[in-house]
Amino acid sequence: MNQFVVVLTGLPGSGKTTASDYFRKQHLSVVSMGEITRMLLQEKKLLQTEENEKAIRTNLRKNHGEDIYARLIMKDVRKMLRKHQLVAIEGLRSEKELDYFKKKLTDVKLIFINADRRIRYLRLQKRQFRPLDYHQAKQRDIWEKSQGVLRLRRSADWNIENQSTKSEFYAKLNQVIKAAPI
Repeated sequence: MNQFVVVLTGLPGSGKTTASDYFRKQHLSVVSMGEITRMLLQEKKLLQTEENEKAIRTNLRKNHGEDIYARLIMKDVRKMLRKHQLVAIEGLRSEKELDYFKKKLTDVKLIFINADRRIRYLRLQKRQFRPLDYHQAKQRDIWEKSQGVLRLRRSADWNIENQSTKSEFYAKLNQVIKAAPI
């Protein structure tokens, strides 16, 4: 059985979660790297705020290496690959994480999702779960860029623009599913 892993990356508000939701609707498995942050916040009994999330993300990477999120979710990815041919990983942030996945998994493809800053910031302000105001969105962009998210665009197997409607975005994601060698 062929197994195929797509890894989603892009700046905040670009559409990674929307892509993950679409993949789930297509009955594909999705692992969210951000779930690690959410679990640690609960464990430490901290509110889910941008400041607390940033502290968790920064400390984890500083104390355990830039690929810690990839290493921590690998067990879940392998478990899903035993049941499903295609698994999506949401939330890649660095080249170190991508390198880790490519070393440990057979067929890994990177999707870089892009949208203009203005569109992304509006999406972040309007999202129901943990919305970000303009200043928070800008600070999050700075942090994400410092992690190397934009450099991942050069390594991407697919660069998907998400500037328009959800249905247009879904059509682009569907092309990725059709291209999967499963």
